[in-house]
Amino acid sequence: MEDFSAETPTYEKRFQIPEDEELRERLSGVQHTVKDFQREYPEALSFSMYGSMVKDTANPESDIDGALFIDTTPTGDEEVDAAVLERLESGEYLTTFKADLQDRLNLTEEQVGKDVILETIS
Repeated sequence: MEDFSAETPTYEKRFQIPEDEELRERLSGVQHTVKDFQREYPEALSFSMYGSMVKDTANPESDIDGALFIDTTPTGDEEVDAAVLERLESGEYLTTFKADLQDRLNLTEEQVGKDVILETIS
């Protein structure tokens, strides 16, 4: 029997929980913000974080990097729910989500600015 274990690549963990308590609380705050946002906007599927906050290289001044995913799948016979389309076109999802992050986590506009993006899934 052939031994494949020597050929199995090893990977570094891609997600590291920060050891710093303040940063751990920030991650928890992001989770709560996403859950609250999903209550208001059930079409919000998830928020996927990347960058220093999930690689344990962040500091208190670090920004939030991530993508907010919105489901644009039709809810009935219509092509796309009109309210979802309106929120997408007006930028309501991203504006509201960023403001929620800023408020809950006491972050600056720069810390939730350009690196929090919106993606649609249908």
